[in-house]
Amino acid sequence: MTKTEQQQLWAERIEAYQRSEQKVSEWCNANNLMPYQLRYWLKKNRTQPATTIRTTQWLPIEIRGNEETLMEPSLLIKVGQASVEVKRGFDAKLLLEIVQNLSRLC
Repeated sequence: MTKTEQQQLWAERIEAYQRSEQKVSEWCNANNLMPYQLRYWLKKNRTQPATTIRTTQWLPIEIRGNEETLMEPSLLIKVGQASVEVKRGFDAKLLLEIVQNLSRLC
């Protein structure tokens, strides 16, 4: 059972327990659980904010430009939060200076 499945199962159990208006020991006995398990999850549920399950959604993109531009190879260099795109014919000495300065700043 995954962590998400376990959390969902206990969220359902807690909801059922709260609807029952029974004592912890009574509800656990009726549901074949140990009272310490329910108390643990009740406490965890109070102290932990509700988790949101995030799903990835892919969005369509449209690429505009001529084929020559789109097929031109490039290299993206990231230093900290900065990024530099390098294309064919770049000045290696200038790139080295840029990366060194970014390294000091980031």
